[in-house]
Amino acid sequence: MPYIGLGIHVIIALFFAIHALKTGRNLFWLIVLFSFPLLGSIVYFVVEFYPDMRSSRSARSAASSVAKFVDPTRDLREARKEFDLANTVATRMQLARALMAARQYEEAITHLSDSLTAQHVSDPDILNMLAQANMEIGDAAGTAAALSKLIDARPERNTGDTALLLARALGASNSPDADAAFQHALATSSGAEAKLRYGQWLAGQQKLPEATLQFEQICSDAKHWPPHTMSLNKEWLRSAKSALAELNSVR
Repeated sequence: MPYIGLGIHVIIALFFAIHALKTGRNLFWLIVLFSFPLLGSIVYFVVEFYPDMRSSRSARSAASSVAKFVDPTRDLREARKEFDLANTVATRMQLARALMAARQYEEAITHLSDSLTAQHVSDPDILNMLAQANMEIGDAAGTAAALSKLIDARPERNTGDTALLLARALGASNSPDADAAFQHALATSSGAEAKLRYGQWLAGQQKLPEATLQFEQICSDAKHWPPHTMSLNKEWLRSAKSALAELNSVR
């Protein structure tokens, strides 16, 4: 156990060291951080990091990441506590989000389903989360049902990520409407995920030339992406290259 504690102190010190280098702090901080991992991190947090955190979104995000690493179940514990204190749709939704972040999708589905009552029976945010949770457990029918209800109530929401999620659900359930749903998702989505998901579905349908075209388009588009777009789409680009290599190997 002492070794685990020491490891966490060193990781936190390393995080602050990276922050110091990226923000141009005095290199003396590196000596302080690694000579006294615990004390040095506390001092750096108070003197340098906290003032930045109050005015910097990226610093707040980074601090949140560190907190989740040190105590990964804190958000879920707090959400359960709030829900136990007050059983409302708001606290139930907060708990559902924490459960999804913890990948406890089945329990999240229970709370989301229970939230669809009275004036919230067609709430698009609840239905969207419910669809996502169902997709995570492989329930394509449940995903499509939630999204169909959402789109019936709010047809303008059938764009982008919502349209793509519906296309994926229809594709997974071998619906004859899947291809049209993917085409709609492509027309209303930005980014590479829609092309990748459509290519994967096409490959599963043994439409290999069409699938290859989608993957190649991602690789071609990537040549013109600015750094921010590359950062957002690097996972889809990596998957497209891998899919292309696999398709080429079977030809």
